[in-house]
Amino acid sequence: MRGTSNRQGLLVLVAVLLVGTAGVAFAQTERGGLFGTVVDNQGQRLPGVTITVSGVGAPQIQVTGADGQFRFPALSI
Repeated sequence: MRGTSNRQGLLVLVAVLLVGTAGVAFAQTERGGLFGTVVDNQGQRLPGVTITVSGVGAPQIQVTGADGQFRFPALSI
């Protein structure tokens, strides 16, 4: 009986691990982010600069903020 109990416990553990990792496998996406800061030759941040990223999907456009930073959080790769 003891061997059967251990085998059942092992099967339950394996089943739980498989179910737990299935979500990770399906969570894989083909997306990435691009973040940066636009500066001039003296290293000063440049606000109001238009940044265009083209490629898969329609081109995306961002304008740098007051701190010269831009964000493209979800680009197709």
